[in-house]
This record gives sequence, C-alpha cells and structure tokens, in this order.
Amino acid sequence: MLHDCHGCVAVIQFGCRFVFLGVFLIGLLVSASYSAALTSFLAVKIHKPPFRNMKEMLYDTNYNIVTVAGTNYVEIFSVRGA
Repeated sequence: MLHDCHGCVAVIQFGCRFVFLGVFLIGLLVSASYSAALTSFLAVKIHKPPFRNMKEMLYDTNYNIVTVAGTNYVEIFSVRGA
C-alpha cells in the first residue's frame, strides 16, 4: 500500500541533486588532472646525455671538454703524459 506524502518527491529530488553534484565534481577533478598531466608531459623535453659515466666520456671522441682556466678541472681532464 502506497502512501501519498508531500515531502517524498522533494526528498528524492534533493538526493538526486547531491548525486548529480558529486558525479559532476568527480568528473571535473578527473578532467583537470588529465589535462594537467598531459600539459606537463608535452611541455617537458627529456634530454638523453651523450655518455653515462667518465669512462664513456673518455672513449667518446665526438665531444670536446671545455674547462675554466685555473680551476681543478683542468688537471682532472688533462691527458697524462702529453
């Protein structure tokens, strides 16, 4: 047996508004997160260094080492016995 009450329809509509608002806010959050991740991925260029360690740098002759005169780096990168 169904009872006709005056507030039942208002309560159902009020609940539907909360559900709609919740789904809308979750969708907005997912969309903003995806947009931010995509923008940051496309904005950053990933550089691959030509060598990974000092040994590879020593044997790779495609690059010249530039140092500031009078610093300790001149001694480190100088060829011994030359």
